[in-house]
Amino acid sequence: PVTKLGHGERRAAVRTALDRLSPTWREIVYLRDGLDLPYREIATIAETTEDVVRTTLSRARARLRELLADHAPEGGTP
Repeated sequence: PVTKLGHGERRAAVRTALDRLSPTWREIVYLRDGLDLPYREIATIAETTEDVVRTTLSRARARLRELLADHAPEGGTP
């Protein structure tokens, strides 16, 4: 969690970070982390393979960590 900020500020920081992802990455993050869909279902929706979903999700989460790093508590992760 982005704990250095207040609740509204955290939401804004996360929303801004999500907006900086490509639409495909944002969709896959939302389907997995927002809706908790299984990889197979995400692959069907995104018209790709489960392996691509896993790889894309990993890269998108890494990018989100980078984008939110400035908001992390001292010595912690966002």
